[in-house]
Amino acid sequence: AAAAGEFYFGKEDVARNFLYVYVGSFVGAGLVLNGDLEPGIYSNAACLATMPVPKSNLSNAGDDIWTTLVDRASLNSLIKYLNFNKVQITQISELSSIIDNNRSLVHDWMLDCAESLVFAIYSSISILDLEKIVIDSDLPRYLLTELINIIDRKLQSSKKKYDFVPRLQQGTLGG
Repeated sequence: AAAAGEFYFGKEDVARNFLYVYVGSFVGAGLVLNGDLEPGIYSNAACLATMPVPKSNLSNAGDDIWTTLVDRASLNSLIKYLNFNKVQITQISELSSIIDNNRSLVHDWMLDCAESLVFAIYSSISILDLEKIVIDSDLPRYLLTELINIIDRKLQSSKKKYDFVPRLQQGTLGG
């Protein structure tokens, strides 16, 4: 639904083919193809949360070689990482009260989150021709902007390996 909302009500230029990614408590996504929201045969198109991604490099990562995107790129994963590092936070709205003393931990999570999202973006564009990737979140806007900039730098640094990398755009509907 958020992908359709971004398509119809977003403040940026409208693309007819894009992947919408929402980094919230969960990782939500939507796929717009040829100007239509693509639900998929089983209403599961763009279900990125369960996409396998390489395991995290963060200190609280498990021993498995693979994990899922939701384990690396959700706000719940940020809260778990902060809690693992003895920062008491139970919901993302508390982030502003702890960030000044824990900026390096938040930045470490953002780097890890970005790495997993880059993996998901490359996986997606390997089978879909997309004009852009829209990323939105419940993160404070300045952190979302920073996260998108990290993702963009990672994509641009590997652009020589790929014929096309869609442009990134910050969503206009989130937090």
